[in-house]
Parts: sequence; C-alpha cells; structure tokens
Amino acid sequence: MNHSKKKRIIAAIEHMDIGMLDLLLNEESTYQDARKEVFLNKLNKVFFNLKKDKDTSLVARIGVCKSTECPNTGCSGYAFVGNNSANYLSLVFKEEEDDYSDIFNCNVFNADSYDLEKEGEWRHRPLLLDQDEMANFVPGVDYLINSQKCKNAYEEIMEFSKTLLTKEIYTVWIAKYHYLYDSLDNLFDIPAAYKQFVYLYSSLYRFAKLIPLEAQAQEALTKIQNIDTSLESNLIPWVLEYEELRNELMELEYEFKELKETGEKYFVCRDLHIDSSEYQLFHTFIKDYNILHDRLWKKYYVMRTDEEQTEDGLQGLAWHIENAKQMK
Repeated sequence: MNHSKKKRIIAAIEHMDIGMLDLLLNEESTYQDARKEVFLNKLNKVFFNLKKDKDTSLVARIGVCKSTECPNTGCSGYAFVGNNSANYLSLVFKEEEDDYSDIFNCNVFNADSYDLEKEGEWRHRPLLLDQDEMANFVPGVDYLINSQKCKNAYEEIMEFSKTLLTKEIYTVWIAKYHYLYDSLDNLFDIPAAYKQFVYLYSSLYRFAKLIPLEAQAQEALTKIQNIDTSLESNLIPWVLEYEELRNELMELEYEFKELKETGEKYFVCRDLHIDSSEYQLFHTFIKDYNILHDRLWKKYYVMRTDEEQTEDGLQGLAWHIENAKQMK
C-alpha cells in the first residue's frame, strides 16, 4: 500500500485528477513551500491549460533536474507530457520511505531518452507560485489594503461578465482605477492577490487606448475616397502619413483575424466579451491601408545590409522609397 501510494500520485497527475491528488497528498505538508490547497489550485490551472491544448492525459517520463543553480539539482522526477500537444509539466519529488514529502516545479528538467523541447518551440508549462502564496508569508498593511482594492475593482468589472462589454463601460472603469494600477510596484513581479486586477486592467487598456485614434482613422478613410490612387504622387503621401497609425492598430487586426477564424462577434478579454463592432472603423482602415501599402512595398522594397539593420527607422516605407530611388 505504501509503495503504491507513490504510483497513485504519479497516476493521478497523469490523469490530471485533482480530486484524487487532494486525497493522496498530506494535509499537514507543504508542497513547493505552499499549503496543499494552494499548490493544487495552481496545479489545476496548469491542467486546465493543457486541456485547452486538447490533452486528455499526460505521460510521465522519468528524469532529473539539470539546473546548476537550483537546490533541487540532481533530484529525480517526471516530465508529464501531453498526449496531444507534447507540452509538458516537469516536477521533482522528494521521497520518504512510503510517500513523497515534497513536490517542486522544475524549469531545467532532463527526461531520460526523451527530447522534451523542439527547435523553435518552448513546450514547458511551469507551475509557478508567488511569494504571497507561500505558507510562511506574513502580509503587511500595504499588501492587505492593495489586495482589497484590487479585489473590489476586479469584482466591479466582472459584474458585466455575462453581457457584451461596450467601451462606455470599460473606459470608465479604466479611468476610475488608473491610479490604483499605477500605484502598484513592479508589475512584472506582483503578488498573486493583485494579478486578476492587473492582468484584466492591462488587457482592457489595450483596447481602450485605441479609441482616441478613431478620428484619425476616419480622417484617413475620408481622404482616400477623394484621392486618385492610380497616381503615386497622390498615393505615397497618404500612405506615409498614416503608416504609424496602421502600425499602432496591427495588434487589433490580429484580434479581428481570430474572429474570422472563430466566427464570433466579440473579442475575448480574459473572462469578458468586448463588442467588436465598436472597432469596425479601425478594421476597415487597416484593410484598405494594407492593400495600398503593399502595392508600394512590393515596388520599392530594398534589401538592407547588416549594418543598416541596426539603424533606426528602416522598417518604414519612406526609407525604402528613398533608397530605391538612389539605386536607379
């Protein structure tokens, strides 16, 4: 029974069975320096993302930690490889006679006789914990205050999770919590308690920051309607004038491309749905602009030297037009 417990833990991870792991892991133990409940919650999120990649089970491949800096160097463990995606979670295990006394994420894992990574791809799906999720974390006053503010702000906008979110709603929310967002320290290393608010704020801001560009996009579309685009003397100034606007909107165009693939009528922003029709003007501008820009780009594109690659501004069409003329 004792020996089989270890096998059952590995099997439960292979089957992504959090319920079974909850029964098997020790209530009084910490895993990766976090309480069991916290550890399993994070592990379940990794499972969720693997399942989104169409993995229905994981294959345990034995190996060891190969880090030269980690205290777990040389510890044995398993890479749990998705049966569809080949993405994987790697964990090392500290053993007692009849149990695993601890489990840790491993970022530098080497599986025996199995190549985990493929060139140009990063398949590792780590189980990461923040400082405020550790069992020994002692919250300070500022942390408690900011945690509550972030929680309140997040819950306020999530009241609209079952509706189509319009810009009138989320721009007001962004303006209201601008100072809270800016007041938080290093946003690349923030406590777990802040993350729902921070990530949602930054995601919504990506859309909201484009709204002031509506007038410029409308101006561009109006101008092009009154231009004979067959004449380069008319077309080139227009394309150059609005090239920066196109560049600012290209990230949005990727969102529209995804809508075309899914057939949905809204952008998915974490757990919120943003009305895509409010951004149709930008989509129209980008489509029209790209057709005309591509015509000029194909004609004037100049291959750059290695030295020129390091200079500023060489991606712009103006540079290519100028250098193409000099080469004639």
